[in-house]
Amino acid sequence: MSKSNRERWNKIATEKLKGRKILKVRYMKKEEADNWGFMNQPLVLFLDDQSILVPQKDDEGNDAGALVKVHNNGTAETILPVLRE
Repeated sequence: MSKSNRERWNKIATEKLKGRKILKVRYMKKEEADNWGFMNQPLVLFLDDQSILVPQKDDEGNDAGALVKVHNNGTAETILPVLRE
């Protein structure tokens, strides 16, 4: 990825997410996941601007994705996995 493309997407992400507050967190219901075409249920984060964040496997939405927490020392842990009913 070129530097200008990375900068462009950083700007878009900042505009969409900076300052947002998470108001509610819950796992997606099976029926909702089915409607999205997911085999698994991800965590859904409800934001103060009435939007939601849904972790996906990839850009094309080919299934749900887990959330990973990365610590200051660089170690990572999957803290919120996908569920499967």
